[in-house]
Amino acid sequence: MPQVPRNEAQDWYFRRMLRTIPLLVQDCAFEWRFPTFEPRAWILFEVASWLLNHKVSQWLTDDMVQFALHIEEMVRGDGVIPTLEKYGYRCTNSSDLRLVTGWLEILVILHKILPELQVRQETLDKIYHPSVGTYWNPDLGLKVDKNDGTIVHNQIVYQFTPVFRLTS
Repeated sequence: MPQVPRNEAQDWYFRRMLRTIPLLVQDCAFEWRFPTFEPRAWILFEVASWLLNHKVSQWLTDDMVQFALHIEEMVRGDGVIPTLEKYGYRCTNSSDLRLVTGWLEILVILHKILPELQVRQETLDKIYHPSVGTYWNPDLGLKVDKNDGTIVHNQIVYQFTPVFRLTS
């Protein structure tokens, strides 16, 4: 994805591809190095997607540790929004923060309610498609509504920041 500064064509491409980032990140392995920690929300999402949806037996690089600790806080019950606010997470485009927040909340909820890794990955593969607003799996007792920001699992309702809007 082209980063800032972008020309007009790159900006158009970036906006179009923004909806597909979760699908792209889902199965990617990556490595990077940052000289100092910066609370960047998209990076947190990338690390969370990797840590919460893969069998992680490899090492964490020094620059991933802070992100991993913040993900741990979100999962153990502090929640996504309080963790983002506590550490001042941001996006270059401030409007992206709502989208990243929703995707992180979905990851955390599904990590808690779908403990089997393969089931969670298959579910995310389905709901990550930008054209899917609602996903229903009666075998799992699971309904995800990306427009309303709800996950219903075995009649228990979980809320997240909506990530799908027909009007956007």
